[in-house]
Formats: sequence, C-alpha cells, structure tokens
Amino acid sequence: MVNINEALKINIASKDVIIIGCPGSGKTYFANKINDIHHSLIHTDDYIKHGFVNSMYEALNDVIKCNNNTIVEGVQGYRLLRHGARSNTYNPDIVFELVISNDTLIELYDSKRDYDKLEFVMKMNRANDKVLRDYKSIVNNLPEWHTITNDR
Repeated sequence: MVNINEALKINIASKDVIIIGCPGSGKTYFANKINDIHHSLIHTDDYIKHGFVNSMYEALNDVIKCNNNTIVEGVQGYRLLRHGARSNTYNPDIVFELVISNDTLIELYDSKRDYDKLEFVMKMNRANDKVLRDYKSIVNNLPEWHTITNDR
C-alpha cells in the first residue's frame, strides 16, 4: 500500500488507467492530480444520467472510442473492470484502488456528506467488493495494481 503522494510519482505515460474506490475515497481528487494532456479523463459518475445499468455501457463506449490513453474514475469503475474483462473490451494497464477505513467513511458522511446515505454506501461497498472478486477471478494476469490508503 502507498499513500497518495507516493502514488502520484507512479509513471502512467502511455498507459490506460482506472481509479476505483468507495464514494469519498478521493478518486476524483486523485484523477485530477494525475491527469495530463496525454490522457482523456472520464468520470463515470457523469454517466449516471443514463441510469445505473446503462451508465457503465455509455462510459465504456466513450473509453473505447478514445484516441488517447484514458484515466477512468468513479464508482462504476468496478463494473467497468468486470464487464471489460468478460467481454474483452476494456483492459486497463494500471489500477489505482483507493481505500479508506470505515471510521474515516463514517466521519466523512457525518461531517461533510449526507449521513442518511451512509447505510446505502456501505451496501454499495460490499457489492463492489463482490464485483472486484468476480473481476479478479476472470482475469488471468491482473494489471499493475496500486492500493492507495487515503485516511485523511
């Protein structure tokens, strides 16, 4: 595991990157920090207007159409990884997995986000853990993987 400052030093040149993690883990912050002119940045949360199921497919279509290397971030990243592996349409070179402790997540939703959504977020985290296990069981060779701790 590395912290965000250490992860910012990892070379992403000419590589497709995906950033996954629970809501509030720092995915968007990290994506904006590593983004450069050689990558197209895709925020999967921007696609939610297409509905939960279709948003992942819409984001995947845009990733596939990109002429540049991509940085993909957002909670849909888990499903994008799994579907990409199953359909052999999306295989990033690097995965950055941002993790925060449950205590940090609770504190975040208690102080800065809607505490009433915390139970939903915890359920979503468990579902994403399952999707990630599914993904890892499908892929023969995992991409370069960096787990980033972000307990503020």
